[in-house]
Parts: sequence; C-alpha cells; structure tokens
Amino acid sequence: MKKWAPLILVLLAPVCFSQEKQKNVQYTPNISNGEKLYQTNCAMCHGSKGMSDTALGKALSRKPAAIGDPVVLNRLSPEKVFQVITQGFSDKGMPGFKHLDSKERWDMAAYIFTLNCNSQKPAAEVKPSFTWNETKNQTDSQLIDIIKKRGVPDKHIQEELAAARFIIE
Repeated sequence: MKKWAPLILVLLAPVCFSQEKQKNVQYTPNISNGEKLYQTNCAMCHGSKGMSDTALGKALSRKPAAIGDPVVLNRLSPEKVFQVITQGFSDKGMPGFKHLDSKERWDMAAYIFTLNCNSQKPAAEVKPSFTWNETKNQTDSQLIDIIKKRGVPDKHIQEELAAARFIIE
C-alpha cells in the first residue's frame, strides 16, 4: 500500500483543487470585506490605491506591481488575481495568503478590480448585465468588448464596467 500512496495523492490533487473552485462558483464576493483585507494585507506594499507608492514598496528590491494601474490590471482577471493572492510570487517577493480562507481571497481579488474603476461606485440605477461568475475570469478589456457588442453607448461603458466590478446584483 505504501508504494501506491504517492500515486493516490497525485490522482486526488486535481479533485481537491476542483472542489475548492466549485465551492467558490456560487460565492459572490463582498467588496467591503475585500477592501478591509486589502488595506490590512496589501496596502503596505501596493499602496492604498494599488499604485505601489508606499515607502515600503519603494524600499523593496523588487517594486510591487502597481495593481491599481489600468494598464497592469487590464492584463488580469479576478480569477488570476485570486491565484496570485493564494500562491504569491516568491521570485518577486510577494507572499501567498493561504492563511486567509478562499472567500476572503475572493473578496480581496474582487476589491482590487474596483481600483481600476477609480473606486467610483456606479449610481444605484446602473445595473450590470453580468453576474460575478460571468466576470471573474474576464479582464476589464474583455468585458469592455462584450459591453460594446451589446450596444451600450460609449458614455455608459465605464459605468457598466464599474457596476460589474462592484458586483451590484
């Protein structure tokens, strides 16, 4: 039996990972909680607005990513940010946050995407045409393309994006 144990672990690992993803499928992140967690765990290096403009961030040998910069954030999806929050980037000096439960990590990942909206929560009458599950694996650029294809006037595209990222459902 001992010689089969490594094989069993290898075969079960994907099942364990997929169960964590499945648990999160129905979870809609809490932006307010994500902001609190971000300010406690991330702001010291990445800055309160995600621009890596803190004294600690500037003093590090590898400057933290400016995750509040639309150019940086437009290359990412909340799902990718969740993975980075979970695993970290050891070669870039960023720790993983596995000590937080998966809901807390999803809360932080979702909050980070509100930084790209300049933290401008959309007006109450603006309702997104997306659910969280439809947006969590999309970059902002991809969502904007979808919004445009749906015929949303240019002057309302940023509002629609903000509504989707602030998870107004």
